[in-house]
Parts: sequence; structure tokens; C-alpha cells
Amino acid sequence: MFRFRRVTQHDKERVLEISSKIWEGHDFIQYIFDDWVEDTEGEFTLGEKGGAVIGFAKYTKHSDERAWLEGIRTDENFGNQGFGKAITQYHISRAKAEGAETVGLSIFEDCKESMKIAESLGFKKDGYFTFGYKDIDETAKQLSESKTVINIMSTATAWDIITRGNTYYMSNGYISYGWTFRKASYELIERLVKDKCVFGVLRDGKISSVMILTENSHKNGSLNIGFIDGDMASMKELVNFAEAQTLKSGMTCCEIMAPMDERLINVLELSNFQFLSKRYKEANVLVYNMKLLG
Repeated sequence: MFRFRRVTQHDKERVLEISSKIWEGHDFIQYIFDDWVEDTEGEFTLGEKGGAVIGFAKYTKHSDERAWLEGIRTDENFGNQGFGKAITQYHISRAKAEGAETVGLSIFEDCKESMKIAESLGFKKDGYFTFGYKDIDETAKQLSESKTVINIMSTATAWDIITRGNTYYMSNGYISYGWTFRKASYELIERLVKDKCVFGVLRDGKISSVMILTENSHKNGSLNIGFIDGDMASMKELVNFAEAQTLKSGMTCCEIMAPMDERLINVLELSNFQFLSKRYKEANVLVYNMKLLG
């Protein structure tokens, strides 16, 4: 019924045409098209029917054990024909063939049809988040970089603080990269520490809070708080630092996928973050996971 093949640069105009009708023209595909085409380990997949391009999706390998699905889009003129389910099944088959143990994806709560498809294929809800953001302008220059916020340079220290904190439990061990989520592992934290993406508040010679900053490749000019934990005062200091880093890096927006932690949501409110949903104190971004082995 459908024919699948890799997206090429020649498909860019058609892909962006479909994308332009998503989220009132604010879809992120325009920002990551080139990177997705160049990803040879994964697959940016185009779907055709009767010679017409009707949709696409992205398959990404996070590791040998885990695959990630995202960016499922269908031309509005070809809706209700089963394309979303078919391309998801296509990518699940690839993940199985490559020996992946799990495959994941994230869905915004308003996308009821996507949730229905995922659950019908065997995906289970595995993480609950609320999406917050703050546009950073020149007034943020008054946010001086805190003298108590430091880079955590020890993987063991970072790993210990991350895994024994409340956020690790509330997020089910996920670290966000915008709409992409990775399970925390010692190896991942080691890489983030090496890249100087892990910060903490130092008080009385002791680090008791932690924040991971990740650049959101799905949106130009956006810095992402991928993980944050600590007491409310420390988290407020870390959020202020993230805002200052956003401006320092020449970006214009600070984003976060916040787990359903009332303390953290209160900190974001105090920091004047906005939220994607009016029901932001309830989960509006769901992470799904499917076990492929065992």
C-alpha cells in the first residue's frame, strides 16, 4: 500500500510543504531537515502512495540497545489512510532487525490519534512531562552569572547527585533534548560532563544540586534544560544561570521538559516561564516505550 525510501535533498521542498501545515506553520522540521538527511546510522524515511509523497518520519539510533522514533507527519490530504501506523511499524521492524532492545517516542497530549496508534502497537507510557519555555531578550543581561554555579567535572559526583534525587524518580530516569528523550546512563553522563553540560550549585564546599543543559536541535536559538534537581532555592539559581547562558550563547529561548514535580513547576512559575498547555500542572508530553526483546 505504501512505499518507503530514504529522504534525499531533492525531497526537501515537498517535505517542507507538508511540514508547513503542521502546528500552524511552527513545525521544527525546517530546522533539522539537513541533519536528518545526513544521519546514515538512522533513517529519515519518506512514504509514497501511487507515486505521490504523502508523509515522512525519522528513525534514530540512540545506542545499540535503543532506537527513537519522531517527526511522523502526513499530508493532510492523505489523512485516515493508516500511514502513521504503517511507517511506525516499518521503523519498529528495522529496530528489531538491528537488535535494539527498546524503542521510544514522545507525544503531545492533544495528538490523540498518535497516542491511539502507539498504544495499539504495544507502546507503554513511560514518562510524564510538562513543556515550559521562556523567550530571553536583552533585559536578561541583568542576570549575572552566579559565582556559586560551577561545572561539575566528576562523572561519579554528577551520577550520584542525579540518581539519588527526586527528579530522577519523577522523570523515570529520562534526560530531555527538546522533544527527544534519552535514558540516563553512566556513559551518557560521562559524555555530558566531558562536554561541560553539567552544572551544580556549590555551597560550603559541597555540591547538592544539578542541572544539565542540552542544545535543542529541533529549534533554532534554543537552549534546553534537560535535567534539574535540588532544593527550590538552588533550582531557581540554576534556572537563572540557564537564562544567562542562553543569552551568552546568542540564543533567544530557554526550554524545559519538566517532570511533574510541584517544586520545580513553582520555580518555573517564579521565573516567568510559559507553558505549552493551560493545564501545565498536568502532564502534557508523554514518553512512550516499547520493549522489543524478552
